[in-house]
Amino acid sequence: MNQKIKNILKKLEGEILVIGFDYIEFEEVIQNNDKIIYCDFLNSEDKNTGEGSFGKTINIKKLRSKYKKKKFDYILVNVTEVKEYLKYFIKDSIYLCKNKIYVFNSNEKVKHMYQRYNVDIKLKKDNYLDIDVRKASSNILFDSIYFIYDSLINLLDKIDDVLTR
Repeated sequence: MNQKIKNILKKLEGEILVIGFDYIEFEEVIQNNDKIIYCDFLNSEDKNTGEGSFGKTINIKKLRSKYKKKKFDYILVNVTEVKEYLKYFIKDSIYLCKNKIYVFNSNEKVKHMYQRYNVDIKLKKDNYLDIDVRKASSNILFDSIYFIYDSLINLLDKIDDVLTR
């Protein structure tokens, strides 16, 4: 999977947000790509401690307040890192991204949550989602309804887990 991400990073241009991957593995590719203006890495664990570290700790709930609307051209995300906060991340990624979102380790739930926003979703042969968000439509009212719906579904899943134990 790392080789596929490196191939994607070689082709990208503009401002990029990468969530759930280590900067150290992709440092050379990013440094060699002159088309990348700005690249921000968010990690669930701060493995790059010390002077000059590029990884930051994830706080998915504050992603929208940290970055401006349509700031990033591309977002690459590892869903296993944000699975606890999908209801926050999906709406914020639509808000933050201009062109495409690449979702790795995804499932049908993630695909369904993105389809709510009328985006073009392609499942690539390397088992990742290529989501084109240029024509995405979002609405504050629908975002609130989807958030409540997802919260209720998560609550029901937790209740189901407790009852089946």
